[in-house]
Amino acid sequence: MMKRLFLIIVTALLGGLAVFAEQILVPDIVLVSGNSATVEIELSNECLNLVAFQMDLTLPEGVSIDKAGCALSSRVTDEEQELFIGRLESGVYRLTSTSLSLTPINDTDGTLLTLRLTTANTFVSGQVMMSNIRFSTSDSERIVLNDVSFVVNTIYNVTFMYGDQVLQTIEVPYGAEIPLPESLDSERYTLLEWLEVPATMPAHDITIYASFTDGVKMIRSNTQNAEYYQLNGVKFNILRHGVNILRMNDGTTKKVLVK
Repeated sequence: MMKRLFLIIVTALLGGLAVFAEQILVPDIVLVSGNSATVEIELSNECLNLVAFQMDLTLPEGVSIDKAGCALSSRVTDEEQELFIGRLESGVYRLTSTSLSLTPINDTDGTLLTLRLTTANTFVSGQVMMSNIRFSTSDSERIVLNDVSFVVNTIYNVTFMYGDQVLQTIEVPYGAEIPLPESLDSERYTLLEWLEVPATMPAHDITIYASFTDGVKMIRSNTQNAEYYQLNGVKFNILRHGVNILRMNDGTTKKVLVK
Protein backbone atom coordinates (compact mmCIF):
# COMPACT_ATOMS: atom_id res chain seq x y z
CA MET A 1 0.00 0.00 0.00
CA MET A 2 2.81 2.45 0.93
CA LYS A 3 4.71 1.67 -2.27
CA ARG A 4 1.58 2.13 -4.36
CA LEU A 5 0.86 5.44 -2.61
CA PHE A 6 4.43 6.63 -3.23
CA LEU A 7 4.11 5.86 -6.93
CA ILE A 8 0.82 7.73 -7.14
CA ILE A 9 2.32 10.77 -5.45
CA VAL A 10 5.38 10.79 -7.70
CA THR A 11 3.25 10.39 -10.83
CA ALA A 12 0.88 13.15 -9.76
CA LEU A 13 3.50 15.64 -8.64
CA LEU A 14 5.90 15.13 -11.54
CA GLY A 15 3.35 15.37 -14.32
CA GLY A 16 2.80 18.29 -16.67
CA LEU A 17 3.36 21.79 -15.32
CA ALA A 18 0.34 24.13 -15.01
CA VAL A 19 0.37 27.83 -14.12
CA PHE A 20 -2.07 29.10 -11.49
CA ALA A 21 -1.99 31.85 -8.85
CA GLU A 22 -1.75 29.47 -5.91
CA GLN A 23 -0.27 30.71 -2.64
CA ILE A 24 0.68 29.22 0.73
CA LEU A 25 0.29 31.55 3.74
CA VAL A 26 1.72 30.89 7.20
CA PRO A 27 1.73 33.36 10.11
CA ASP A 28 4.65 33.83 12.49
CA ILE A 29 4.04 31.98 15.75
CA VAL A 30 5.09 32.34 19.36
CA LEU A 31 5.87 29.41 21.63
CA VAL A 32 6.48 29.01 25.31
CA SER A 33 10.03 27.72 25.58
CA GLY A 34 10.03 23.94 26.01
CA ASN A 35 6.40 23.58 24.92
CA SER A 36 4.32 23.14 21.75
CA ALA A 37 2.07 25.27 19.56
CA THR A 38 -0.08 24.72 16.49
CA VAL A 39 0.53 26.58 13.24
CA GLU A 40 -2.07 26.73 10.48
CA ILE A 41 -0.87 26.44 6.90
CA GLU A 42 -3.33 28.19 4.61
CA LEU A 43 -3.84 27.67 0.89
CA SER A 44 -5.27 30.29 -1.45
CA ASN A 45 -5.98 28.68 -4.80
CA GLU A 46 -7.64 29.31 -8.14
CA CYS A 47 -7.42 25.75 -9.39
CA LEU A 48 -10.45 23.73 -8.27
CA ASN A 49 -9.17 20.19 -8.87
CA LEU A 50 -6.12 19.93 -6.60
CA VAL A 51 -5.86 16.36 -5.32
CA ALA A 52 -2.28 16.02 -4.03
CA PHE A 53 0.49 18.11 -2.54
CA GLN A 54 4.07 17.93 -1.31
CA MET A 55 6.14 20.40 0.71
CA ASP A 56 9.49 20.34 2.50
CA LEU A 57 10.07 22.03 5.87
CA THR A 58 13.47 23.04 7.16
CA LEU A 59 13.17 23.73 10.88
CA PRO A 60 15.64 25.68 13.03
CA GLU A 61 17.69 23.73 15.53
CA GLY A 62 15.66 23.05 18.65
CA VAL A 63 12.30 22.81 16.83
CA SER A 64 10.64 19.57 15.73
CA ILE A 65 7.26 18.37 14.45
CA ASP A 66 4.90 16.49 16.75
CA LYS A 67 3.27 14.18 14.23
CA ALA A 68 0.45 13.28 16.61
CA GLY A 69 -0.67 16.91 16.62
CA CYS A 70 -0.71 17.36 12.82
CA ALA A 71 -3.81 16.97 10.67
CA LEU A 72 -5.46 17.83 7.38
CA SER A 73 -8.23 20.42 7.59
CA SER A 74 -11.90 20.01 6.72
CA ARG A 75 -11.08 21.30 3.24
CA VAL A 76 -9.85 17.77 2.53
CA THR A 77 -13.15 15.93 2.14
CA ASP A 78 -11.74 12.55 1.11
CA GLU A 79 -12.10 10.64 4.37
CA GLU A 80 -9.44 8.15 3.29
CA GLN A 81 -6.84 10.82 2.52
CA GLU A 82 -3.93 10.95 4.97
CA LEU A 83 -1.08 13.30 5.79
CA PHE A 84 2.34 11.63 5.67
CA ILE A 85 5.32 13.25 7.40
CA GLY A 86 8.75 11.81 6.64
CA ARG A 87 12.34 12.86 7.30
CA LEU A 88 14.95 13.14 4.57
CA GLU A 89 18.62 12.35 5.16
CA SER A 90 19.31 16.07 5.29
CA GLY A 91 16.97 16.37 8.27
CA VAL A 92 14.31 18.18 6.25
CA TYR A 93 10.70 17.16 6.91
CA ARG A 94 8.68 16.18 3.85
CA LEU A 95 4.90 16.40 3.95
CA THR A 96 2.82 14.60 1.33
CA SER A 97 -0.87 13.88 0.89
CA THR A 98 -2.86 12.40 -2.00
CA SER A 99 -6.52 11.63 -2.56
CA LEU A 100 -6.59 8.12 -4.01
CA SER A 101 -10.14 8.77 -5.17
CA LEU A 102 -8.97 12.03 -6.83
CA THR A 103 -11.32 14.11 -4.66
CA PRO A 104 -10.33 17.81 -4.99
CA ILE A 105 -9.49 20.05 -2.06
CA ASN A 106 -12.62 21.99 -1.15
CA ASP A 107 -12.98 25.79 -1.39
CA THR A 108 -10.42 28.29 -2.66
CA ASP A 109 -9.18 29.77 0.61
CA GLY A 110 -8.54 28.70 4.18
CA THR A 111 -6.50 26.32 6.28
CA LEU A 112 -5.13 23.28 4.44
CA LEU A 113 -3.44 21.57 7.36
CA THR A 114 -2.23 22.21 10.90
CA LEU A 115 1.21 21.39 12.25
CA ARG A 116 2.18 20.94 15.86
CA LEU A 117 5.66 22.34 16.53
CA THR A 118 7.61 21.67 19.72
CA THR A 119 10.67 23.47 21.06
CA ALA A 120 13.51 22.53 23.34
CA ASN A 121 14.15 24.56 26.48
CA THR A 122 17.26 26.03 24.87
CA PHE A 123 15.48 27.29 21.74
CA VAL A 124 15.36 31.06 21.30
CA SER A 125 14.14 32.05 17.85
CA GLY A 126 14.40 30.88 14.27
CA GLN A 127 12.91 30.74 10.81
CA VAL A 128 11.03 27.84 9.22
CA MET A 129 11.64 27.46 5.50
CA MET A 130 8.99 25.82 3.31
CA SER A 131 10.30 24.78 -0.11
CA ASN A 132 9.62 22.33 -2.94
CA ILE A 133 5.90 23.12 -2.59
CA ARG A 134 4.00 21.26 -5.30
CA PHE A 135 0.37 20.50 -5.98
CA SER A 136 -1.11 18.28 -8.65
CA THR A 137 -4.52 18.10 -10.24
CA SER A 138 -6.74 15.16 -11.07
CA ASP A 139 -5.43 15.53 -14.65
CA SER A 140 -1.83 15.05 -13.45
CA GLU A 141 -0.93 18.70 -14.00
CA ARG A 142 1.76 19.96 -11.65
CA ILE A 143 1.63 23.35 -9.90
CA VAL A 144 4.84 24.61 -8.28
CA LEU A 145 4.50 27.35 -5.64
CA ASN A 146 7.01 29.88 -4.37
CA ASP A 147 8.99 29.12 -1.23
CA VAL A 148 7.52 30.40 2.04
CA SER A 149 9.06 31.17 5.43
CA PHE A 150 7.76 32.07 8.86
CA VAL A 151 9.32 32.90 12.20
CA VAL A 152 9.08 30.92 15.43
CA ASN A 153 9.67 33.02 18.56
CA THR A 154 9.60 31.88 22.15
CA ILE A 155 7.85 33.53 25.09
CA TYR A 156 9.57 34.18 28.44
CA ASN A 157 8.26 35.40 31.77
CA VAL A 158 8.89 38.88 33.12
CA THR A 159 8.23 39.26 36.83
CA PHE A 160 7.83 42.74 38.31
CA MET A 161 8.70 42.97 41.99
CA TYR A 162 8.86 45.45 44.84
CA GLY A 163 11.34 44.08 47.33
CA ASP A 164 10.33 40.47 47.90
CA GLN A 165 6.73 41.04 46.80
CA VAL A 166 5.61 39.93 43.32
CA LEU A 167 3.58 42.74 41.78
CA GLN A 168 2.86 41.28 38.33
CA THR A 169 4.04 38.58 35.89
CA ILE A 170 3.65 38.80 32.12
CA GLU A 171 4.82 36.82 29.08
CA VAL A 172 7.00 38.56 26.48
CA PRO A 173 8.37 37.08 23.23
CA TYR A 174 12.12 36.90 22.78
CA GLY A 175 13.50 40.08 21.22
CA ALA A 176 10.35 42.14 21.84
CA GLU A 177 10.17 45.39 23.77
CA ILE A 178 9.14 44.84 27.38
CA PRO A 179 5.88 46.65 28.25
CA LEU A 180 6.24 48.30 31.63
CA PRO A 181 3.19 48.77 33.87
CA GLU A 182 2.47 52.46 34.35
CA SER A 183 0.69 51.86 37.63
CA LEU A 184 -0.46 49.05 39.85
CA ASP A 185 -3.92 50.40 40.62
CA SER A 186 -2.97 50.64 44.25
CA GLU A 187 -3.08 53.60 46.65
CA ARG A 188 -0.34 52.04 48.73
CA TYR A 189 2.48 52.37 46.22
CA THR A 190 3.74 55.28 44.17
CA LEU A 191 6.00 54.23 41.33
CA LEU A 192 9.33 56.02 41.01
CA GLU A 193 10.97 53.93 38.28
CA TRP A 194 11.65 50.38 37.04
CA LEU A 195 15.25 49.38 37.61
CA GLU A 196 17.65 47.84 35.04
CA VAL A 197 15.13 47.21 32.26
CA PRO A 198 16.68 45.45 29.20
CA ALA A 199 16.22 47.11 25.81
CA THR A 200 14.51 43.96 24.51
CA MET A 201 13.44 40.62 25.97
CA PRO A 202 16.43 38.29 26.45
CA ALA A 203 16.38 34.52 25.93
CA HIS A 204 15.48 33.72 29.52
CA ASP A 205 13.05 34.67 32.28
CA ILE A 206 13.87 37.93 34.04
CA THR A 207 12.89 39.84 37.15
CA ILE A 208 12.52 43.62 37.13
CA TYR A 209 12.47 45.47 40.42
CA ALA A 210 10.54 48.64 41.06
CA SER A 211 11.56 51.68 43.00
CA PHE A 212 8.43 52.67 44.91
CA THR A 213 7.51 54.82 47.84
CA ASP A 214 5.04 53.42 50.32
CA GLY A 215 2.00 55.55 51.08
CA VAL A 216 3.28 58.56 49.12
CA LYS A 217 1.31 60.35 46.43
CA MET A 218 2.76 62.43 43.61
CA ILE A 219 1.81 66.09 43.54
CA ARG A 220 -1.11 66.46 41.15
CA SER A 221 -2.96 69.50 42.56
CA ASN A 222 -2.38 73.00 43.89
CA THR A 223 -0.47 72.88 47.20
CA GLN A 224 0.06 76.60 47.71
CA ASN A 225 -2.31 76.75 50.69
CA ALA A 226 -0.42 74.16 52.70
CA GLU A 227 2.42 74.08 55.20
CA TYR A 228 5.47 72.06 54.18
CA TYR A 229 7.48 69.86 56.53
CA GLN A 230 10.35 67.47 56.10
CA LEU A 231 10.14 64.00 57.66
CA ASN A 232 12.10 65.24 60.69
CA GLY A 233 9.39 67.81 61.37
CA VAL A 234 11.34 70.86 60.21
CA LYS A 235 9.08 73.39 58.49
CA PHE A 236 10.02 74.90 55.13
CA ASN A 237 8.54 77.61 52.95
CA ILE A 238 8.72 75.58 49.74
CA LEU A 239 8.55 71.96 48.74
CA ARG A 240 11.91 70.22 48.58
CA HIS A 241 13.16 67.27 46.58
CA GLY A 242 12.25 63.98 48.18
CA VAL A 243 9.40 63.18 50.53
CA ASN A 244 7.50 66.11 52.06
CA ILE A 245 4.70 66.23 54.62
CA LEU A 246 1.90 68.64 53.74
CA ARG A 247 -0.41 70.07 56.38
CA MET A 248 -3.54 71.24 54.57
CA ASN A 249 -5.88 74.09 55.61
CA ASP A 250 -8.46 71.60 56.81
CA GLY A 251 -5.95 70.09 59.23
CA THR A 252 -5.29 66.91 57.27
CA THR A 253 -1.78 65.81 56.36
CA LYS A 254 -0.36 63.76 53.54
CA LYS A 255 2.97 62.75 52.08
CA VAL A 256 3.99 63.92 48.63
CA LEU A 257 7.06 63.26 46.55
CA VAL A 258 8.99 65.87 44.61
CA LYS A 259 11.33 64.45 41.96
